Amino acid sequence: MRWILAALVLVATTTTGAQAQLALTPQEILQACQAGDYPECVHYADLLAGGRGVTQSNDEAVRILTGTCDKGYAPACTQLGIWNEAGVQMNPNRERANSYFRRGCEMGSAEGCARLGTSYEQGTGVIQNSTNAVSYYRQACGLGRQSSCVKLGTLYENGQGVSQDRGRAAALYLQACQELDANGCVLLGNMYENGRGVDHDPDRAAALYRRACEIGNVNACRVPLPGDRSTFENP
Repeated sequence: MRWILAALVLVATTTTGAQAQLALTPQEILQACQAGDYPECVHYADLLAGGRGVTQSNDEAVRILTGTCDKGYAPACTQLGIWNEAGVQMNPNRERANSYFRRGCEMGSAEGCARLGTSYEQGTGVIQNSTNAVSYYRQACGLGRQSSCVKLGTLYENGQGVSQDRGRAAALYLQACQELDANGCVLLGNMYENGRGVDHDPDRAAALYRRACEIGNVNACRVPLPGDRSTFENP
């Protein structure tokens, strides 16, 4: 059963940077940045890093992002953390990445809080600390990042960094599911399927798997229906 659940839970990914199609020319984006439009500063830094419409320059991209972060724009700090963590525009430096994630989180970046939570959960660039992971996932969840609500739920369900509370886990999964996070639907469905922390209810489980399927979790579409060998994909 464990491998089935693992297959169902899709890792949420977050993309950052400029859209492929530009509403403004690179020169106009730069001018907007210079006029104090901080989102366009992040946009222009992304163009510089990728050499899209401008001469590629990692140094200039980092300089612009750093200046924008220093002016208090949280997404710029978080983006610097992402670049430092992945070594996209510089040598990987997970400790420095976490310092930027922390700055972004403190300024209200849900992604900054979420990534710092992951660092503490996995011990990446910091000493592993599930209690800190709970704290940062809670902040990100409170800022509306449903994938962090799901991660917080798993920590409650398993009693990692917090007293085990499957009822709280179920509530967090339900919240995320209602906000169209397919993983929340899958994990809550698994709780109902197995009667873990909630009443055993195969029909409710099936409805949740169906919802996950509708949201876009392809693996949930292949879950066998209760008392049957058919699936949502092949009824």
